[in-house]
Order: sequence, then structure tokens, then C-alpha cells
Amino acid sequence: MTVFSAEEKTAIARMLEEGAWDPAACRIEELLIPEGSAAADRLWMLDNLGYAYYRLGRPSDALICCRRALELAPEHAYAFKGQGVCLAALGQVDAGIASLLQAIQCEPNFFDAYHDLAVVLLQSGHPDKAKPWAQRAYQLDPVRGESLVRRFS
Repeated sequence: MTVFSAEEKTAIARMLEEGAWDPAACRIEELLIPEGSAAADRLWMLDNLGYAYYRLGRPSDALICCRRALELAPEHAYAFKGQGVCLAALGQVDAGIASLLQAIQCEPNFFDAYHDLAVVLLQSGHPDKAKPWAQRAYQLDPVRGESLVRRFS
């Protein structure tokens, strides 16, 4: 079994926090090649590789990561959220909305899913449908939700 050290995880997390999407993606790709990694480690790597790909403007590749994560953990809210954002970015807005709603169903207090659902609805021209989701995001995290909820003032 491949060992994924805490130091390696910290180094990758730091790269992602600093916006070093490409080096983080490359390192995770290297670590994902061996199939012997623990499921929890693979899930973490898939989540973060998908995030890096999305930030690199590669939503199709990010979507593949989300779907692989859902194969490992069928009720993984973060993967549903990522899938929803990717689908919306690829022009499949209705499917993206459905996936974001699935993320909320899996984890009812998941700020990111409410926030992203509100953003997708706003971007697709449905501010009245977006508002309650933005308000719920704000209730869950007033600091991170403030800028979104201000769009409705």
C-alpha cells in the first residue's frame, strides 16, 4: 500500500492555498498513479486534484475527479458540489444545479454547496431563485457569505 504522509498532504495543501494549482496538480497526479493508496487518501487527492484542475480552467478534468470520488464515496457532498460547479461551467446548468442540491441533501450545513448553488443560479439569470440559497449560505457562515448576500441588497 502506498503511504501518503502528513508532510506530503501539508505541502500540497500549502500549494493550493498559495494558488500554485499546476505544481499541486502534478504532485497529486504522481501520487494517484499507484492504486494502492488508502481510500481516504485517494478521496482527499481526488477532491484536491479536481479543485486544482477547476482553478486551472479544466472543468472537464475536474469533473472526472469528482466522479471518481463519488465512486469511492457515493454520498460525498464535496464531490457532488464540485460536480455541480463543473457541469454548470460546461454549460449543463440544470445537471449542475441537481448535483449541488444533492450535495446539500448529503450535508445540510455545507456552506460551499449553498454558496455555489446561489452563484450558479445568479450566473444563469435567476436571481430570485438564488436569493434563498445565498441567505442560507450567509446563515451558515456570515463572514464568507456576506459578499454574496450583498448582491441582493
